[in-house]
Amino acid sequence: MDLKPSNILISQNQESIKICDFGLSIRVHSSKCKVFRKAQFGTNGYRPIESFGNSDVSQRSDIFSLGTVLFHILSNGQEVFGEDDHLFVNNVMKDITYTSGLLVANPMTTEQLILCMIRKERCRRPDIWEVSQHPCWNGTESHPLSDYYADDEVYESPELSSDSSVLERSGDSVAEEAKSQNADNTAFLHTMKAMGFERKPCIAIFDWDSKRLHRYNYHENRLTTMHEFTGDMKKWFTAVSLREHIYIFIQDRSAYKLEYCDVKATWQPIGEWKLQSGDHGVLPIVVTTFDSVYFVGGSVETVSKSMTKFDTKTELFHSLTDKATATCDCGAVCTDSYLYCFGGDNVDNEATDIVEKMDLSTLKWTRLSSSMRHKRKLACCVEFNKKIFVLGGWRSDRLNTCEMYDILNDQWTDIQPMKESRVDFRSYVLDGHILAVAGEEGENSVEKYDVQQDEWKTLSRIDNMMIWDSVLVWMSS
Repeated sequence: MDLKPSNILISQNQESIKICDFGLSIRVHSSKCKVFRKAQFGTNGYRPIESFGNSDVSQRSDIFSLGTVLFHILSNGQEVFGEDDHLFVNNVMKDITYTSGLLVANPMTTEQLILCMIRKERCRRPDIWEVSQHPCWNGTESHPLSDYYADDEVYESPELSSDSSVLERSGDSVAEEAKSQNADNTAFLHTMKAMGFERKPCIAIFDWDSKRLHRYNYHENRLTTMHEFTGDMKKWFTAVSLREHIYIFIQDRSAYKLEYCDVKATWQPIGEWKLQSGDHGVLPIVVTTFDSVYFVGGSVETVSKSMTKFDTKTELFHSLTDKATATCDCGAVCTDSYLYCFGGDNVDNEATDIVEKMDLSTLKWTRLSSSMRHKRKLACCVEFNKKIFVLGGWRSDRLNTCEMYDILNDQWTDIQPMKESRVDFRSYVLDGHILAVAGEEGENSVEKYDVQQDEWKTLSRIDNMMIWDSVLVWMSS
């Protein structure tokens, strides 16, 4: 469809939004449906690269246009690819964007979402559900950890064409399609309000003593009981959260998921994590993008180069290109485009300062020329404002030292150490600060790092429980 600002109507009381002009629209029943057009369609400034000529289009084509409109609205009328229509095609093809000037409380997080939506590769754009679930709608600078792949989509550069004929179109009449599409968009607006704007980030804690999951409000140092463990969780496990679910991968290779927003939900088995690319050890190092879990190297005395991806949409495992260096218990984090690995033990059981990154689009590994300032393993890593913070870990003993990697300038800087030495803990970006939560050997305190002041402050202690793990979740107040 030709989605652009002039095709969006707002009622005088500003309570109703309508999308109009469905002359170019085709009803598509799912994100896996595609239609081949031999055409150039849409409006410069808002149309995706596949609209330039002979190429398939799908629902993710509309995501591109929605991203350009979203930027237009949130920047008070600016255009993400520039104001000159004549340079639009050139700027899209060369990924030239102008994303400064967003008038929102969380410009970095919002910019990251928009850049994902306007990716040249259609297969790497989020779908509409993923857009509606993005952290930016909650007004906080939380890291999205997002990269998107549609298994049915393959990026191909379009052949430019001036032929405006449509080679294939199926379904009902244009009028019926317009009516249905209008209803779908109205439903989407309600969905975004219901799902995106009402939920806030919080920390879910696994208490080994009570065998229960608790929601932790760090502002009030208050715990709210959530769900019981499943029987298999009496063994060691690793937990992650994404797409409204918590996933656990247990020492005996069983795996479960929980729809945590449903108070009546129970843990559902998702089979064994039969990894195709080698052994990741009994407590795998895992990081997430928006809809995938990556198993990185080895863990617990297992040194490995193995890489595996778990797709939460299909609940299937896929082996990936091995890491360049075999490691055990490295630190890891995903940014918008790369998966980074920091340190870990080598084959001689010695902590290292090596830094590697994998391109999430090509799956190719590169070793960075700059190394960490301190050798460590089991460090906690978090990305914030295009910088990666590597916190704590282990080297002959627990560490409180921290360092920051500037992604854009490829530079390392020591930052203030944490108040407590921590290993095997979790860290999150909340309310514009970095939180360090708990850790191995009974360390149950929570610290907050002020990035501007370069200062750590102890917030609270979580007493009377043994914290095994924690995850970031999005829940209603």
